[in-house]
Amino acid sequence: MRVHLMGIGGAGVSALARVYLARGDEVSGCDAQASETTAELEDAGIAIEVGHDPEHVLGKDLLVFSGAVREDAPELVAARSMGVEVKTRAEALAGFIAEADSIAVGGSHGKTTVTHMTGHILTEAGLDPTVLVGDGSHSRAGGSRWLVAEVDESDGSLVMHHPKRAIVTNIELDH
Repeated sequence: MRVHLMGIGGAGVSALARVYLARGDEVSGCDAQASETTAELEDAGIAIEVGHDPEHVLGKDLLVFSGAVREDAPELVAARSMGVEVKTRAEALAGFIAEADSIAVGGSHGKTTVTHMTGHILTEAGLDPTVLVGDGSHSRAGGSRWLVAEVDESDGSLVMHHPKRAIVTNIELDH
């Protein structure tokens, strides 16, 4: 599949880009500015463009966009008019969670730490999981059916996720 990701320099979208690449998809992306993250992705073999242009979605099968992208962004409008499948970052993450032997980590506090810890435990156990951490650090594309993902309840996207297992760190009226 030919996947283009808008906002690829962000933590959540860059982690998804690595997973698409590891699956063997043809991956490209763009962001408003170059960064250390976009340079790392480029070094990994992902075609990166600085800036946004409707031509970025020509010939693509899927466009994934970050929550920072406006609905009237030219690439997004062009993709929809061309019939390219369009998903938010949260929808793409939900797809990975649904396909995998997944563990979703949610809660008001401690999600990132518990996601890291769970990913580390599964890695040390030899299970080679994919780990998607909200802050982007130590996200990894594994080679097994296992996936650990930090899920965020603050934007309402939590209801999209249907993991096989869940870890709820705590519940407060914080988010």
